[in-house]
Amino acid sequence: YGRDVEEAHNRACMYAGIPVCGADAEVMPAQWEAQVGPSEGVAIGYALWMYKFILLQVTEDFGVVVTFDP
Repeated sequence: YGRDVEEAHNRACMYAGIPVCGADAEVMPAQWEAQVGPSEGVAIGYALWMYKFILLQVTEDFGVVVTFDP
């Protein structure tokens, strides 16, 4: 239910220097959450934008669709 996608995304973020401090599977199948940080000031905003961009690229490689709906 997406563990391979999450692990690939986490590796890509580490390679890019994005500070990811955790990721957890949620209650629903294929639903994941992640914690980005720690970081200060505008750096956290940059990290969040890049986190999402990398996630979109990784999910495209796996042939799945990601949504950022709350």
